[in-house]
Amino acid sequence: MRAASLLLLTATYAQQQRIAIYVLSTGKSKRLNGTHTEPLHWLTQRALPALDTWAKGFDRVVFVVEKGFEGSAAGRGCRPARDGTLVCPRLADAHLLAADCTDEYRGAGPCCKCDAAFAHAAGAARPWDWVGFADDDVFFDPVGTRHALYSAGDVDAPVAVVPQGSRRRPPFHAPARCRTAMRASYWAQPALLSRGALARAAAAFRAGGTQSECRLFDVSHEGGLGVLLWSLGVESLGLPEPDAYLRDSRRPVRYLRGLPGAREFRRMRLQRPKHKPVAVHRVARGNDYPTAHAVRAALSSPEYTRIPATATVLRGAIPPRDVSPGAPFAPFRPEDCAPPSPLS
Repeated sequence: MRAASLLLLTATYAQQQRIAIYVLSTGKSKRLNGTHTEPLHWLTQRALPALDTWAKGFDRVVFVVEKGFEGSAAGRGCRPARDGTLVCPRLADAHLLAADCTDEYRGAGPCCKCDAAFAHAAGAARPWDWVGFADDDVFFDPVGTRHALYSAGDVDAPVAVVPQGSRRRPPFHAPARCRTAMRASYWAQPALLSRGALARAAAAFRAGGTQSECRLFDVSHEGGLGVLLWSLGVESLGLPEPDAYLRDSRRPVRYLRGLPGAREFRRMRLQRPKHKPVAVHRVARGNDYPTAHAVRAALSSPEYTRIPATATVLRGAIPPRDVSPGAPFAPFRPEDCAPPSPLS
């Protein structure tokens, strides 16, 4: 009885957290074959299904596109909202943030949209408790996400919740000397920043900090954001895999198509998950990937309703850089990895 009351109290407080999720997207078309092009393919096929699956469980979900979207037929039908987003009736009244960015799949465009999303969130009239930035193929379970974030503690502490299995080493193209100075940086996708982390990093986002790190280390947004947050002294808290974060919606396939029985679990050498997943990655990518609606159906199945949405974050995976709060922002460069000369 006491444990049940505590769980109910935790769920109540977790539900009271104000959470905004920004989803990386694009308004560009996709060429499906030699003669046919589908307008807004990425936005309509991968991003917008969130609206009637998981988005209703959060206080605000915003899709981040490039400014070129405003000139499209769908964009011209949108109206400006008070918070600087666009409300688009032709797209199920979705809120879109049209950022002054390019439309690449990786690299400059996503890094720019990451900065734009967090800078926009930092300017909210009422501060968010948590702000997330995620690719358009990430499915969040609202109840599990809220419980995990509540377990992180004080929202004014500068922390970021990221997958536990993030790369615990310097970025791809960091020089060897970074292995000493930058013992690790995290793969920040998806990334959920506390109110304290967003306050600490707001000036960096407004100055294009993620873009700077992306260029300096030759990575895309997940690596650039990881370097930026680490360099600002933001602590990473891990989502355990695969119980809290399922990196690939297809592996194991049965994880999302109804849990197999005990015999099948033993044969597959899998363990029944301890918690309902907080987030599922690589959803609605076409071909053999499950859609957002299929994931929602799986997580609502009798097999999953018996599994509690009680995942908690892990601490101590990657120590943040030791910096003074409030120090002026300057991009962390590969040459900063070099230890200072004894003669300097």
